[in-house]
Amino acid sequence: MKAIKIDPNLCIGCEACYKACKEGSIIIEDKKEGVRVIRFSGTCPEACISCKDICPTLAISFASVEKEEPFELTFEMAECKECGRPFGTEKAISFLEGRLKDFFDVKRLCIQCKQKMAINWF
Repeated sequence: MKAIKIDPNLCIGCEACYKACKEGSIIIEDKKEGVRVIRFSGTCPEACISCKDICPTLAISFASVEKEEPFELTFEMAECKECGRPFGTEKAISFLEGRLKDFFDVKRLCIQCKQKMAINWF
């Protein structure tokens, strides 16, 4: 077993690690108050490093420790400019805007509003 280490300054709450984790060591809860909570179990029974490999900000590492206490990170959610629904963390959207600003205009829209715009465009 290895301890999951997260750098809270680098983590953007994007869900990539959660989607990659097959062990259930990472749990995400989007709350009605416009907040995302990510819970890390502290240890990974398999230490497969899928979460580490997929992390876009390199926020995840592992340490050889017998036991690590569970912990959680909380993120403010960004709201869709069209409908007002929360659709991603503010940190994740800002990260994408910074990376893509020279190539693509990141519209702060949820997937449903993007789809409506695409349908209306044709």
